[in-house]
Amino acid sequence: MPDAFHALEETVTRDVTRALAEDVGTGDLTANLVPVDARAAARLMTRQSGVLCGVEWFNRTFQELEGKSRQVFKGVRGKKERQQLEKLLEACKEGELAAVRSILRTDPKLSTASGPIGFLEEVTPLHVAACFGHANIAEFLLSKGVPVEALDDTFVMTVTGSPSAR
Repeated sequence: MPDAFHALEETVTRDVTRALAEDVGTGDLTANLVPVDARAAARLMTRQSGVLCGVEWFNRTFQELEGKSRQVFKGVRGKKERQQLEKLLEACKEGELAAVRSILRTDPKLSTASGPIGFLEEVTPLHVAACFGHANIAEFLLSKGVPVEALDDTFVMTVTGSPSAR
């Protein structure tokens, strides 16, 4: 018998597979109303704090669609810089100040670049650090000249507007 975590994983996988088969496959008649080559972008914005339910299903859907969707990176060129930015954003998320210092020592301009992490579409290292409550990393980035008034492209807010900064 699977534990609760694996049972949830199996449920999410089964639900998403079934939903995509309907929506992307031939089962969803409304999909025929949208031209095959049409592209769209979406951004979830709220006027107040709340709880987003179903994050596991949301994330799994986009994992399944990977390669069919486009990730946006700003301020980086080439695969190597994108990979370094991904490492930087992950280090900011996990609170790994030593890794942040090391990456920025090698490529300081990544401090103001933006890219995707998890379900966040296009965020800067400062926004990630603030969102995940890592004040030490946010302070380090600010000490390196990262502008506090910079907007992220996922929530269109400054770092002082992020949930953890309130």
